[in-house]
Amino acid sequence: MRTAKSLECNNRRYYLPELSTCPACGGQLVPARHLAWRKVIQTLQTTFFAASRPSFCPKPACRGSEHLIRSDAAERLSLPGSGLGLDVIAEVGRLRTESRLTRTEIWSELRERVQISERHVQNVLDNFWALLACATRLDTTRLTQAVADYGGLIVSLDGLRSENGRPQLWLAREVLTGQPLRAEVLAHADVPTLTQFLAPLRDAGWPILAALSDKQQSILDAVQVTWPRLPHQLCQAHYLRDAADPLYERDRHMAVQMRKTLRDCELVRQAATIAVPPLKPEDLPDSALIPDGPAAPLTPRPLTAPPPDTAGGGTPPATALTRPTVVQSAARLVARTLTLRGRPPFKFAGLRMYHDLMSIQHALRACQAIEPDEGLQELQHLLQSIRLQRRTENHHLRMGFDWLGEIAALLDEPLPTLESPRPKGRSVARKVEAYLKQLQRLELPPDLHPFRKHLIAITQRFAPGLYVCYDIPGLPRTNNELESIFRRVKSLERRIEGRQHINDTLLRYGPWLLIGPPHSHAALLDQFQQVDPHAFQDERTRLSRNQEAFRDVYHSEHDLPGTLQQLIVDWTTASRLPSL
Repeated sequence: MRTAKSLECNNRRYYLPELSTCPACGGQLVPARHLAWRKVIQTLQTTFFAASRPSFCPKPACRGSEHLIRSDAAERLSLPGSGLGLDVIAEVGRLRTESRLTRTEIWSELRERVQISERHVQNVLDNFWALLACATRLDTTRLTQAVADYGGLIVSLDGLRSENGRPQLWLAREVLTGQPLRAEVLAHADVPTLTQFLAPLRDAGWPILAALSDKQQSILDAVQVTWPRLPHQLCQAHYLRDAADPLYERDRHMAVQMRKTLRDCELVRQAATIAVPPLKPEDLPDSALIPDGPAAPLTPRPLTAPPPDTAGGGTPPATALTRPTVVQSAARLVARTLTLRGRPPFKFAGLRMYHDLMSIQHALRACQAIEPDEGLQELQHLLQSIRLQRRTENHHLRMGFDWLGEIAALLDEPLPTLESPRPKGRSVARKVEAYLKQLQRLELPPDLHPFRKHLIAITQRFAPGLYVCYDIPGLPRTNNELESIFRRVKSLERRIEGRQHINDTLLRYGPWLLIGPPHSHAALLDQFQQVDPHAFQDERTRLSRNQEAFRDVYHSEHDLPGTLQQLIVDWTTASRLPSL
């Protein structure tokens, strides 16, 4: 049995409509004899009883006589059917998004100020996401200013990669203001689905200057169907990543082969295994030891000399250096290169690994010139074998890596601004084409011919959308900002929930998590008060339906027998109903 709330009201408030005359005919409004609603409302500061008495037009011929007029101030106190003030909902959202608290932690934070159950915190959070989505739609100030400054808006589009064929989370974002325009979970990423996803943006009537995305053909086709002949910038970061892909795979293979060679050396294998020197129990502080049980014999601790006093400016005794410890340090330097990892387009683990190993070899030669040692000699022979085996391959990889860097330098042209909007797209395109022609005339080793061919071909495929950003002020060269929103949301949810896999959470709440509260608590509360109750109910229904859809998926994965039994019950019930 649920425990009833014992709320003590500090005062009673009765609200009448702010209007005294009928909006339709101008006649005097008459207060109704009944209340539109009455309830106890909890806010962060106080608890009070509130009631709203509506008014109506007494003239039967007036077209507004059938409608009741309510107090606008009363409607802004709380949501329909809820006894919590809007400030409580905004505070719950702040604790979730800014303080990164779980549902239980939010309940612990609020239970001293508001009577609320732990389970109801989730309902309040759902109300927060729905209010936030409605408030974002009402915030058109920044969009209007961007149209006034730039002449239109720039739309960026991307989707979160799905797992195991599940639906994808897609986001359309305005670039100039950073404001999200539309977020949905889509079952497919084909042209008809994306066109339907973009249709409300087109129907909203905002002028669109350009689009920004990666080179996914369905996105390109859907944008052209929605906005014919719209300039479309392709992400240059994706271009460089795709261009570097064959070279990066060669680099990764070289790094794997060098790791195999290094692990064949006993010195390197021991250095990679032993991260810290072993400690004896007497070297550990008392707090790190397991306490003795009540039946354990009492053994006196041996007396040791007190540590030297270094508080008065003295220095602790230096650790004695021996030749074996120096050799072990050199082996650890070599073993450190085993952990290097790469990431395209410009972080190549193989090139970095080879460079570091050759630098270590140079230092070992200097040590050998001072005093020869068998351990250093073994490491030097190991690194010399890597030099002989990988020198040519490293040189060829370095050549291809330099090509990517030079193309990136050509693309790193200053973008136009409102103060200097001179188009430069053709100039950058000519520079890149001239460099590729020069590259095509070079005499290269045979193993670099495929990469050169790949680099020229992929540049030609990206060329129609690679240089649009140099002609339109405000259009960025990459789509990294939108992708960072996905990373931010995933990182936030992982920290809150304490687990790595959060795909179910993203699918259930993703369209609302991507919005993010862009304003302070006071500004957010003011926007919540402007949300129309009908718009909130529609958004709350949309959220509930999205959760229900993925709840059914969850039940089918974790309780298939129960799901099948419910299917049989539903079919039996439906069969008894008369056909329509």
